[in-house]
Amino acid sequence: MWNDKESTIDFLGHAKIAQTITSIIEEQHLRPLTIGVYGDWGAGKSSVLSFIQAQFEGDSTVLAVTFNGWLFQGYEDTKSALMESIVSELVRHQPKNQKVLSLGKKLLAKINWFKVAKAGAGAMMSLAATAATAALVPEAAPVVAGHGALSFIANLFAGKKQEKDSKEDKQGKEIDYEEFIRDEINGTVPGLFHQFRSEFKQLIQTANVEKLVVLVDDLDRCLPTTIIEILEAIRLFLFVEGTVFVLSADENLIEYAVRKHFPDLPIDRTEYTRNYLEKLVQIPIRIPSLNRLQTSNYIGFLLLQNHLQAEAETLSLIAAKFESSKKTPFDNVVLDSKLIEDALGHEAPEIRTVIAIAGQLGNVLADGLKGNPRNIKRFLNTLFLRMRIAKISGIGKLVELDMLAKLMILERFYSQQFQVVMDESLAAEDGKSKSVAAVEALIGESDSKSTAAKKQAKKQGEDANAFNEDLYKWASLKPALGMIDLRPYIFISREKTISFGSDQELPKKLSDLLTMLSTGNRLTLAQVEPILKGLQPAESKVISNRLLDELRHNTGWASSPPILDGLLKLNSHFSEEARELEILSLLESINPGELKAWVVFKLDELTSSTAQAKVATMKQNWLQSTEVNETFKKLIHGRKKTTKPLK
Repeated sequence: MWNDKESTIDFLGHAKIAQTITSIIEEQHLRPLTIGVYGDWGAGKSSVLSFIQAQFEGDSTVLAVTFNGWLFQGYEDTKSALMESIVSELVRHQPKNQKVLSLGKKLLAKINWFKVAKAGAGAMMSLAATAATAALVPEAAPVVAGHGALSFIANLFAGKKQEKDSKEDKQGKEIDYEEFIRDEINGTVPGLFHQFRSEFKQLIQTANVEKLVVLVDDLDRCLPTTIIEILEAIRLFLFVEGTVFVLSADENLIEYAVRKHFPDLPIDRTEYTRNYLEKLVQIPIRIPSLNRLQTSNYIGFLLLQNHLQAEAETLSLIAAKFESSKKTPFDNVVLDSKLIEDALGHEAPEIRTVIAIAGQLGNVLADGLKGNPRNIKRFLNTLFLRMRIAKISGIGKLVELDMLAKLMILERFYSQQFQVVMDESLAAEDGKSKSVAAVEALIGESDSKSTAAKKQAKKQGEDANAFNEDLYKWASLKPALGMIDLRPYIFISREKTISFGSDQELPKKLSDLLTMLSTGNRLTLAQVEPILKGLQPAESKVISNRLLDELRHNTGWASSPPILDGLLKLNSHFSEEARELEILSLLESINPGELKAWVVFKLDELTSSTAQAKVATMKQNWLQSTEVNETFKKLIHGRKKTTKPLK
């Protein structure tokens, strides 16, 4: 089995990408610089960052700082957290240098001020009063301590109070604590920004750091507001001479965050979001998907890693031999038993078996998993988990690894057809699927995949809609399954554990539709009408699941969530009772005291009889509730009079 950590051994050639980036970082005339490491979910972006950091280890002129904004999301102002992390690392780099310590304190003081200023003027006065109390009353200090900006202000007040006591208190003058804070930040807000950048640049120079490299990981896991905060912090505060920021992210998700930040942009003017991103990121580097051979080789390395376990040196030796066998990066070098035995200097029968299995799986998985390393790992984890289940259940001899892998491809990418195959196999006395047998027979007779072949398949009992191009590609994979008893495979597949990322593997058509439905914009939703009319039921199910998943995570119900509007639009074309009941369940979870008028109007868009019966019950409960406001109750009564009964 395999974990999801960054790889320490380069199986994918990502070290070359890291070397390219470090060579760019070395170019002094390019700094300050922001580099984007772009790739799909699971493409290996975090591994690239870890290789970059490893290449700078031991270089005293370079300080490489890793920041994960996802860790702070919801618990801290992410913009301030990024700034604090970098300043703190610079101070730790030269802990005995008093100038560094002094500059670090000044910068951290300003960061705390930014936090307070962001909270608003009213909140600022409250904080100031609390901090002043802590300074004047020693017993109150523990209450204030540990609260970031509060702690800072309290300490600031205390220090300034001691300084002023000798000068002004003796004359009986009242101390103006707010003035002390103003003195500390010294001037206007624009002036403060310039001060911060100037002092930050000075801190880098004083700490003897020639290159400050900040590696920002998991940016695409953050919420849109957090992503924008991090990008703004980099550009407005930290982008000074000597700095390089390396951002790892899915480019599409960053563009989505920009669209969320500018919601009024026309849906078809994608160049705005692209321009915004290009202004922030000067050099984009994209991690390509693995091709067929690379996928097969990667699977081979993973299986070797699993087989060798603690023998990391042996694995590194094989990886080094594999890389040295390439004269150019695009040479088609195969990870086979001969290459491995040459690297080891002796025969290795057990490793031959492992590589043979890798070859079988490579043929099956290369196309299906689109060359995505994380998907491959997860797929293999599920595959070997099921093989363990088969062994423990006493049916290990009845399950072949390559056959199981092919069936899992069907389960993962063609769930409806997989359900048909399951039902047919369980109903048949011999456990065989007539649909699979029919498709494989047709492929054997003709590679044309013509309309006539589809009609012939339909006569054999198969739904013609299932016979699309992709399904023919699946059926053509080796080995054939049409004459195999599939019941043992179905038995060990009951746990349904093949799941990848929520935004992974969507075709562009569906991905674009999902984006449009997510906006909730009336004009955009009107534009999706012709797209929805051409949508297949199975495709609508995929989109529905994604929208529902987003809606489940919604936390604000003061207005109709844009996701809900898109979901109801989809439902108007593909009405589904289960979906409508799920929507009602989410609406029912809203605090009765927070119900708004939009809820009543949305209820009218649910059309199934079961959903309408549920709506009637919910309305009755709301009318009887003492928590629901009277305006909402009057609206329910009014809708009862105007709503036509279902026929």
